[in-house]
Amino acid sequence: DQRLYFFMLLAEAAQAGKDSMTGMHDRFRQQHEEIQALIDKPGADLRAVAKRMDDIQAEGQKLRNANRDRWLTVYDALNAEQKEQARVFFKSHMDRMGRHGHEKGGK
Repeated sequence: DQRLYFFMLLAEAAQAGKDSMTGMHDRFRQQHEEIQALIDKPGADLRAVAKRMDDIQAEGQKLRNANRDRWLTVYDALNAEQKEQARVFFKSHMDRMGRHGHEKGGK
């Protein structure tokens, strides 16, 4: 049944997003501690520290892409009307983010 498939996709994407956010906080703390330990060492190779920071950023991007792809799989299962509703929701979210960004930036 198509509806069951859709709800399974939705539940999977929502759970993965929730798990990702929970794990993100722990990963960030661990990564911060790792980088701090590297730069605390006398004579630390800052090129190696920068490389590790780049690696951490790339790992995070992979996780964000995987989460985005799960949500796009849900999107692909929507009908045309639902896709339009999703677009309007996403647009309003982006508009709010833009307004908050200007407020924080002092514009």
